Amino acid sequence: MENLTRERLEESNRLKEKACEDCMRELEGILSDKQMQQFREAFYTASEGYLFREGVPGQK
Repeated sequence: MENLTRERLEESNRLKEKACEDCMRELEGILSDKQMQQFREAFYTASEGYLFREGVPGQK
């Protein structure tokens, strides 16, 4: 059980980082470096306590 939980947490962290990087890539050239850092901090603050997973139920 512990390995399954650890694996889910590691996968969530990987997906969270990917989501943040994807958003930041879209914001390149729009936000300044300082604003990008603020975005990253806000993203992680807002997503704290949430588990990320691939796929959305009911969608392909």
